[in-house]
Amino acid sequence: PEAARAYDLVAARAEPSLGVVLTYSDTAAISKPVFPEAKATAPPGACVVGLIGAGAFARSVLVPELARIPGVVLDTIVARRGASAEQGRETHGFRAAAADEAAVLDNPAINAVVVATRHDSHARFAARALAAGKAVLVEKPLALSFAQLNEVIGARAGVPAASGAFFQVGFNRRFAPLARALKEELAKRPGQKLVTLRVNAGALEPGAWAAQADEGGGRIVGEGCHFVDLARFLVGERIASVFAEAAPPPHPEQLSEDALINLRFAGGSLATIAYAAAGDGRAGKERIEAFAAGATLVLDDFRTLTISDHGRTETRRDGGPGKGVAEELAAFVAGVRSGGPAPVDEQETIETSAAILAVMESLRTGQRVIL
Repeated sequence: PEAARAYDLVAARAEPSLGVVLTYSDTAAISKPVFPEAKATAPPGACVVGLIGAGAFARSVLVPELARIPGVVLDTIVARRGASAEQGRETHGFRAAAADEAAVLDNPAINAVVVATRHDSHARFAARALAAGKAVLVEKPLALSFAQLNEVIGARAGVPAASGAFFQVGFNRRFAPLARALKEELAKRPGQKLVTLRVNAGALEPGAWAAQADEGGGRIVGEGCHFVDLARFLVGERIASVFAEAAPPPHPEQLSEDALINLRFAGGSLATIAYAAAGDGRAGKERIEAFAAGATLVLDDFRTLTISDHGRTETRRDGGPGKGVAEELAAFVAGVRSGGPAPVDEQETIETSAAILAVMESLRTGQRVIL
């Protein structure tokens, strides 16, 4: 009653005031989420998805792709703003919407969690999903610090084998059809490999959250991790050490967006990642050149793969712009439905996640970091 009177006062401007203070009883309590009854029973062996985070990438890419995969049930969507969650529910056909992640993590009907929040919360939600016995696909990066990475490792170590829980990071590029073809061609050629990955990322707007150290970790971690993982995938060897150098950031409040990252692999192969924000973002985005056993292989924006080997040249084309997202999600769903294992070896995922954190350590110290 008093709340209604307060709104009437403000609307009518009957009494001069700067604002209205509403005082609630100390006995008020926030109840635990009540899960609505499902509109339909999930079929046996279904991948029942709970999504935490409803940002642009989740709404425009992840959810539409998941909805196309047979055996997927979109159960609950969670966003910090309840209105965003409700909009996502209506748009994509989730069974329920909530503003509290407990609606996903504590719901026994959900066996697959997709984490698409801002970077600083990835490790926390991934660890909680694993502790709840659920498979989790967490967008990159997995962690912004070694402490966060250890949180995920500890949670995964405590998962019973029979639960079917595993974790996968959104390193989609290794699933792109032409990236897999490039790996197969490199594997045919013995000896050491030399790989260069040029990323023409384009600059972010000043103040963008992804470029901030606390929330996004900066672009070298937040996006550079894609290419550390891709190099590891292509070479097929353990990363032994990293060394990195970065140009000064364009704005004092941001971390650098331009860096050279050098990876040395256990078998002697080398990879260099040139991550640049200073170029024209409308030009070609990503170009990979690999050299092995007398062959040069060039992957251009994941659309064309050119193989030059002792004077003979072959070109393969793939017009799809998805960079492996659809294939990555299909592999995750298949893993959930079969009860595991993870589509990508989890130890390898930990390795590449540790390597990108070692890159940041190298930038801080100016030294090569041994892994």
